[in-house]
Amino acid sequence: MSNRPGRKISRQSAGRPQRRPSSGASLDRRVLLAIALMAAVSITIGVVVVLTGNGSSPSVIQTSDSVQVFGDKLPTFTDTGADAAIGATAPSFSTVDFQGNFHEVTGNGGPNDTAKVVGIFAHWCPHCQREVPIVSRWLADNQLPEGVEVVAVSSLVNSGRGNYPPSTWFASVDWPGPVLLDSTDNAIADAYGLSTIPYWVVLSPDNTVLDRRSGEIGAEAFAGLVDMAANSVAN
Repeated sequence: MSNRPGRKISRQSAGRPQRRPSSGASLDRRVLLAIALMAAVSITIGVVVVLTGNGSSPSVIQTSDSVQVFGDKLPTFTDTGADAAIGATAPSFSTVDFQGNFHEVTGNGGPNDTAKVVGIFAHWCPHCQREVPIVSRWLADNQLPEGVEVVAVSSLVNSGRGNYPPSTWFASVDWPGPVLLDSTDNAIADAYGLSTIPYWVVLSPDNTVLDRRSGEIGAEAFAGLVDMAANSVAN
């Protein structure tokens, strides 16, 4: 199944003359007052930083404004008929993860290119919420074949919907690697032809599309996608 996308004043004793403070004492009071105000401002700023991102770490971001996509977009995926994207070259893209680290997903035919199983997920999607923990456990229990990597993309982020923020969700299911961030306008999902989620795209080392799937596929079918990617490396 899948989802369509007060100031205190001191009192003087009666009749007691008030002593005019010396200029030095007045200066000391002004200095102390300035220090107190600076401390208050610092505390206020600290509270703002801690609250940023719905309780997540201040360094955590949820979408990327620096997504770049290179190449022709894939046709929109449908569950019926032959997939027109099979054999086409998927776009390359660059983006960051939740901590702001830069990543590129490319296939230029170089010796360091890998076959990839790309999964695109939304934090609010109940099918993704069931699928991602299953895949996470599979990855924890199994070693990926040489030359194959699994790429998770967080897309369709909506702070007004459930299970937000996605960074907390992926951490809660022990996702074993970095999660790449889509843009606010979902540029990666659009370029890969996403129509429903969860969404899977299998790529050979040169970014040729080998297969696309949508909806919950489970551990056995996911293992089959990994084998498909591995076979493209061997060939």
